[in-house]
Amino acid sequence: MAFNQKEYYKKIKNNPEYKLRRKGYNKKYYQKHKEQIKKRVKKYSQKNKRKVKECKKKYYEKHKNTPKYKLETKEYYQEHKEKIRKCNQERRGERKIYIKKWRRKNIEHIKIYNNKNKKRQNENNKKWLKTEKGKINSKKYNIKRRALKKKAKDTLTKKELKIIQDRDKKCIYCGTNKNLSFEHIISLKKGGENSFLNGVMACISCNSSKGDKDVFEWCKSKSYKVPKIVIKNLKLMEMTG
Repeated sequence: MAFNQKEYYKKIKNNPEYKLRRKGYNKKYYQKHKEQIKKRVKKYSQKNKRKVKECKKKYYEKHKNTPKYKLETKEYYQEHKEKIRKCNQERRGERKIYIKKWRRKNIEHIKIYNNKNKKRQNENNKKWLKTEKGKINSKKYNIKRRALKKKAKDTLTKKELKIIQDRDKKCIYCGTNKNLSFEHIISLKKGGENSFLNGVMACISCNSSKGDKDVFEWCKSKSYKVPKIVIKNLKLMEMTG
């Protein structure tokens, strides 16, 4: 009887010992021929982009709810955290550039769309501004606009603004919880920066009464103690220059 390789493989393929041996062999082969395999995969993926996308989608739909797939994705993410973050940042940057170019080319199309959907856009904007992200973004925009008017340096990020809001849940001067606003320790008119160290939360009345005055002089006039966070941040600003 002639040896039939297909039938022999059908018998052995589900054997756990054979699977382990096969995995070990595949790993050794991959380590030896890493660069060659990567080049082949790149060439194939560039030539067959649609096929690769379809195969990935089919595989994801089949295995997305399986515990094995979830464990594999978690393990891969933990091993390649930094690489994934860098790739995501690069893609976001590329996406932003693409959107800017598209908007420049399609200005008339955008105007027509905005005129047709004014009501819906206003309703969506109102809903979004009520969310936490919307509130932070609107505050950041207003602070940035003020800084640009007064030609001040703007290094404050959305994350830093959120940290300041979580840290200073009361007015740092009078201690009230109501009507809190972003306050610059050194005012923008007097050369203060729109930065994390120069920012604190104060109520609107304290913020408006302080205005462009010096913090120490204003606190004396109001018989307030100069807050520790103000002294700390001023020292850090002097250190950093």
